[in-house]
Amino acid sequence: MINNLFKFGFHDTDVNDIRIEENSIILYFDEGIYILDEFNNETNLSKPISMNIKIDNKYFKTIDVMEIREISPKHCSLDFKTLKKILKKDKLGINNVYYSNFNSTILIECGIGEKILLIFIEECLEVNYNFI
Repeated sequence: MINNLFKFGFHDTDVNDIRIEENSIILYFDEGIYILDEFNNETNLSKPISMNIKIDNKYFKTIDVMEIREISPKHCSLDFKTLKKILKKDKLGINNVYYSNFNSTILIECGIGEKILLIFIEECLEVNYNFI
């Protein structure tokens, strides 16, 4: 899973939409993500693409597998509906994407408007990409 996650580069790319469908969280990159060269350097942007993160079914309906935290003096959390409302007006700018074996977690460090966010997605089984 980790090799497929980092098949592309995400730094300075934008998420235009995020959806939850069945047992997956899907991020849409209307302007593409970076194609990597043989040295893992980001080269050119791909065509528009979606990133499908499949979540373990046994956890998807019983616990929250996605947590969204705003980095601010109060360290508050946002719910998914709030993030969707914000995404209707602006893009989610990706700074970095990380992976941890602990709970098979993907961490997306990003910003939108004046907010800096950390999006934790747990119990990830696989990551696939589809050109739009």
